[in-house]
Amino acid sequence: MRFPLLAKVGAPLTAFSGPTGEDGPATNQNVGSYFLTDDGQTGPAPPALVISYVVPVAAASGVILDIDSNPALGGAERWRVEARGAGNILLASTLLTPTSFNGGDGKATPWNFNRPTNDIYFVRVVYAGDKTNGIGLAFDNFSPSRPMEAARLRLTKAGLRWAIELSGSIGGNYGVQYSDALPAANWLTLSNVVLPQSPYTWFDTPPPNTTNRFYRAVGLP
Repeated sequence: MRFPLLAKVGAPLTAFSGPTGEDGPATNQNVGSYFLTDDGQTGPAPPALVISYVVPVAAASGVILDIDSNPALGGAERWRVEARGAGNILLASTLLTPTSFNGGDGKATPWNFNRPTNDIYFVRVVYAGDKTNGIGLAFDNFSPSRPMEAARLRLTKAGLRWAIELSGSIGGNYGVQYSDALPAANWLTLSNVVLPQSPYTWFDTPPPNTTNRFYRAVGLP
């Protein structure tokens, strides 16, 4: 197993020769001065780059720089980006070529996946071109996202306390609020939590003179 390297725009050459120099992207590509590369040098086709998630996501996007062609080195570069789910099932894929949107010398060619559910366990980037040498991966602007699930509450009485079980997206930001009467003129905050697991349980002990207490959970920005 090999790990990707962090490369910097400029000499020495690690991934591509661009219109602005070694590892130099074209102008106005909305990329920074650093990017991920495979092994720090150009050469034959590199191994696949795999980005795996501890928690599956619904969307992912990024760019690959400098997808171009060179007949002297065998032809055109092409990269296939795959979204894969549990059990290595292929969910979606896209093929990036020199003729793709914003493909070409030093340009940042975008890719993205947007699924209806959080079922992407890893993204795989694999070389699929017929150019045989002088190949280097330049990967940037990676952005995963996971839409937050609606909060769900389950209440259980435990003596004088209420056990409050909150379900939702792990890592999501939620608030649990309460009111002693309905309709509630003003919901009060019981607790705000970045959900460490789902479901997640904690307890509330209302004052002795409280005859009713109502709870709700809301998603927070």
